[in-house]
Amino acid sequence: MFKALLFLFALACCRISVTSARINCPDGNGLYCGSVLGLKQNTLYDCKSDRWSWSYHPVERCANGCVVAKAGTPDSCGKAEPPKDDNDVGNPGDNGDDNGNDNGSNNDYTDTTNVANYPLEFRFRNGQCTDWADARYAQITGHHISWWGDARLWSSRARSAGWSVSKTPRVPSIIVIQAGYQGTGGPGHVAVVERINNDGSVYTSNYNYRFNGNGGPYIKSYGTFRTGNGVDFIWYK
Repeated sequence: MFKALLFLFALACCRISVTSARINCPDGNGLYCGSVLGLKQNTLYDCKSDRWSWSYHPVERCANGCVVAKAGTPDSCGKAEPPKDDNDVGNPGDNGDDNGNDNGSNNDYTDTTNVANYPLEFRFRNGQCTDWADARYAQITGHHISWWGDARLWSSRARSAGWSVSKTPRVPSIIVIQAGYQGTGGPGHVAVVERINNDGSVYTSNYNYRFNGNGGPYIKSYGTFRTGNGVDFIWYK
């Protein structure tokens, strides 16, 4: 009887130790190129773990190759090169100024509502504002974001990723609105700045934001936001 009690006590201890432990991904949770995992080439995977297991899941096919980052930094898909403009070729007597549009590096646009330089590629596929902002900005500029998280986190994460963060709008850029400002909820809101209005407000394209009763998940809507407190603008340098 005493031995049986000891066995049950030991079994209970083992169960406690197992359930309290957490299995981690081999290199920590994050994003990895398939080439370093022995999986599909030019494919970006994420690794997720819980108490019981860890596993890799494909999240994006990298049309421009997968870039392996230094340790501690998520891998990422390579960036698309913007199409070359014939006007970039120098001519005799050219002063070297480039007045062409480089699709995102220079602020040459005044209105992008009808601009589509690249395919519209949804990577998150969740119908949220973040899904549209990432896809639409990349459709104009060729640059997807390289971070994850709620809209309210995008300013700080853009800054960490080397993007420009400003209180002054530009076209194109992504507007980041913090929770509680201009009708946004707890996760905040992001949208793409398509035009700057004469009064300094910005005309934007959105997912999951209602203007005059139109909007919601997976529904594109257009509307105006103001600059000011709780608002930032981010763009790829």
